[in-house]
Amino acid sequence: GDRAITLSGARSLKNAAWVTTATANQWVLNGQVFPTLSSPDSKAYGNTYLNNGYGNSLFWTDASGLQHHCNHRTSATSAVNGDNFFIDQTTRQIYVGFNPFNAVSIEFTTNQNIAYDETVDNVALYSLNFDKYGNDSSLTAGLGRGTEQPGQSWWIENCSITRFACYGVKMGDFWVMKDCYIGYNGLAGIGGGGGYEHGNYFLEGSVIEYNNTQRGSGNAGTGHDAGGGKWGKSANIWIRNNLYYRNGGMAWWADVDCQKAFLEHNSFIYNTRPGIYFEIGKYLLADSNYFFHNGGGGAGPTNQSLAITTSSFCTVRNNVFVGSNKVGDSTGAGAGLYCEQQNDRYPGIISDELPITPSWSGGVLTITANKAVAEAA
Repeated sequence: GDRAITLSGARSLKNAAWVTTATANQWVLNGQVFPTLSSPDSKAYGNTYLNNGYGNSLFWTDASGLQHHCNHRTSATSAVNGDNFFIDQTTRQIYVGFNPFNAVSIEFTTNQNIAYDETVDNVALYSLNFDKYGNDSSLTAGLGRGTEQPGQSWWIENCSITRFACYGVKMGDFWVMKDCYIGYNGLAGIGGGGGYEHGNYFLEGSVIEYNNTQRGSGNAGTGHDAGGGKWGKSANIWIRNNLYYRNGGMAWWADVDCQKAFLEHNSFIYNTRPGIYFEIGKYLLADSNYFFHNGGGGAGPTNQSLAITTSSFCTVRNNVFVGSNKVGDSTGAGAGLYCEQQNDRYPGIISDELPITPSWSGGVLTITANKAVAEAA
């Protein structure tokens, strides 16, 4: 049904108090109060993120109705332009590089918290929009907490989680998300972690697209980080009938001892890194998924459509790879499918002979009945 109610974490900055500065094409608004901003983990995300201001994003709408998203907080007023902004917490000022008097509306995310505190159990959410929340660290999710384990047994259906400054959703044990839209979040869209005791995460029929908008230069700029979502130390993960589209990084990434992940009938399209990346885990089933133009096109696992590294008991079957670099060489370069176990690599599983790959089984990896389909001219 329609999502009739929107919960927003932004406040309006549209008023007549903006003034020009001595710098051309720069305006400042005085008298602002900002919460203290924390920096994300530089080890995990690189120094390029430290000044981007996860706790803040700025949105403005021009006269034609087009909305502009300024999601980078610069480190100095000299760097301000139309795509970013600067906050001076001491003088309580905010600087922008677009003309605020030409804006129909200006919104600023100031709620440095989650959209809903879900440390309680047994909650159902239906047909709600959660938009523009300024969660302030790489581990704090919009509909979840990274600092403490989420509550159990949530049912979220037909909801949207959009334009959060950081992570969109962190799922807890026995969570179900169906028919949701998760898009344009500053870091990854949806993931989970720490569910060893029970686990059981169900994500079905949802669209996860255009996440990891905060990526900057260097490694982050290549989209090497999680885009659609990341899971760690999680068990019993069910991902079915979802669309992962144009996320900046891995579309679905399991890292650090995930166990029993079942990905079936999903589509992974135009993600800048693998559609599926299963790393340091056990028991993966990737069955009947569709891959179209994922990965960076170079060598190594992070440039492929589907990658398995340092993992065991994995089955890849009945998947379709279109527009992938379908044949790998001895280093795995260009393979639509990349497998690596204890430093023994099995590249080039996708055959150059269409339409079906040869069956292959070796040790703890089973690859069978996948199709490599040539892209239409």
